[in-house]
Amino acid sequence: MVLDRCSNVPSTAQPALEALFSGGTRVVALATRSAAGIGSLSASDEHGLALVGFLTFADRVKADAGASIAQLERLGWR
Repeated sequence: MVLDRCSNVPSTAQPALEALFSGGTRVVALATRSAAGIGSLSASDEHGLALVGFLTFADRVKADAGASIAQLERLGWR
């Protein structure tokens, strides 16, 4: 998890992330750090990051999704 690789994560970050997840939102955490002097990046370089924020993607189920799925089933789509 990105937060585990960050330094100085605000105490509000984890509860905010959990609230987003519980609401069905997909989340990407953004973090950064200087890569000066690093020739080739690897997973071992993923430490001491600074949390920038969260990108959220919400693709809520549409109200008529059930009817559309039922129509597809009637048409033999699986």
